[in-house]
Amino acid sequence: MTSTKTTVLKNFGILTIIGLFSLFGSFLLLPTTTNADTPTLVSVSIGITNSICIGQQAHLSWSSVGATTTSIDQGIGAVSPSGDRYVSPTVTTTYTITGTNSSGGYGTASATVYVTGSCSTPTPTPTPTPTPTPVPVAVSISANPFSLCVGQSAHLSWTTNNATQVFINQLGAVNLSGSQLVSPSQTTTYTITATNSSGGSAVASTTIFTTGYGYCFTPTPTPTPTPNVTNLTITKDVINLSSGNSFVSNSVNAQPGDSVEFVIQIGNSGNTIANNVRLSDFLPYQLSYISGSTTIDGSFASDGITAGGFYLNSLFNGQTKIIKFRASARDASVFNVGNTQLINTARVTADNTGSVDDTAFVNVSKGEVLGLTTLQIQKTGRNVTKGDLAEKTSINATPNDTIEFLIRVKNLSSVTAYNVIVTDTLPTGMTYINNTTSLNNIITSNGVTGSGLNIGTLSMNQEAMIRFYASVNPGTTATLINVSQARADNYSQIVSNPVVITLGVVLGALSVKTGASSTLYISLLAGLFSTLGFYWYKIRIV
Repeated sequence: MTSTKTTVLKNFGILTIIGLFSLFGSFLLLPTTTNADTPTLVSVSIGITNSICIGQQAHLSWSSVGATTTSIDQGIGAVSPSGDRYVSPTVTTTYTITGTNSSGGYGTASATVYVTGSCSTPTPTPTPTPTPTPVPVAVSISANPFSLCVGQSAHLSWTTNNATQVFINQLGAVNLSGSQLVSPSQTTTYTITATNSSGGSAVASTTIFTTGYGYCFTPTPTPTPTPNVTNLTITKDVINLSSGNSFVSNSVNAQPGDSVEFVIQIGNSGNTIANNVRLSDFLPYQLSYISGSTTIDGSFASDGITAGGFYLNSLFNGQTKIIKFRASARDASVFNVGNTQLINTARVTADNTGSVDDTAFVNVSKGEVLGLTTLQIQKTGRNVTKGDLAEKTSINATPNDTIEFLIRVKNLSSVTAYNVIVTDTLPTGMTYINNTTSLNNIITSNGVTGSGLNIGTLSMNQEAMIRFYASVNPGTTATLINVSQARADNYSQIVSNPVVITLGVVLGALSVKTGASSTLYISLLAGLFSTLGFYWYKIRIV
């Protein structure tokens, strides 16, 4: 509430009229004025909060114009011409301001604040905390077996979902999921209770029944009879007799007219006899069978292996037989210039099992000049890490093993081969070991696994041998196949037989001997004694 009031004081004047009457009968009026100070106008105003409660404060403010002294009653007293302050009256109160100045100016104004009594602020109603919805819990429990004799055990298993605590009445607190062997002495029910922090819970139970007391005998199960199985195996390799090499492999290089010998090993890895075993071989037309060359375990046998096959009688479980025969490559007229791969397949079968095949390869090279033969290249290897002593065309290895490769290049022609270059591109999964390449057992520069190694000139029937080492890379799991190539200025490129490196252990890997084989001699002697014994037996019967 604000009030303003202005007061103006009255002006007083004294007029004195002095009349002087002249002698001539007239008079002169002379005005005389007495001047007092005119009071300066005073204006004041005051305002205050209209209404408060007991204990609250009201805002009191005032201003004045023309006043030199101002005061407010209600115990406040003299104040500045303008200002404000807070007051806390306990009853309705009127505040009056008075302003004056030295000229006698005067002004007054009043403002009233109404006190309505004690005010109380209501306590707000608290917002209720929402009750969380319990997360559902799932639980299951089972026993295997659910029936047993006293002294035996059962496998108790349980699983839960959305649980944080799990309790089984017979076991106490357990993991959220798990299993345990129990041996109840009487029929027992296992109850599982699962709960979580949101209030979810679930209960399940299973019962194990005891069927008697004392020791229970478990009957011995009737063994499952092992079925009789006949499992024939066959491995076929070849050697070039005309080249002067003494080792066999799955693939050889040859010239038209060369003689080769095929070596077939058959076996029975089953648990019963293979009845009426039959062996046949299918020569390609570019190869001619050499009559009278077939042997079985070192003993000569009748011809017929390439003309429908022949019987080998029965083959006992664990028994093996080695069959050899020879063939010759036909003359150059049946071959194209370059390299021709001949595929020769042998097949063995029996009355009580299916047939199995294996294949050997003869790569026949024909020179570009009439009467000119080409180079010959053979490749073998050894697993040095495994301690292999024999050269092989099939090697077992594991990652980080070191493999020694041997490459033999021979000139079978009467024409000298110039600038013979041998290359060997390692398969992915192998790394060349630096500075391990040798030519005819003399260390030479690297390059065989790169752009190639120039071994110089090869005269008629001259042979060169390259040797180098490579390692199987860590993490390699795939089978690795490695071949070599040879070429010369006046000869076309030829490709060697492959060397197969199998990661892991493979039974039946072929060992290739570079000299006489004691195993072969033993087989020949055994065959000779068997033949003599059978001949002596027949004479006695006759």
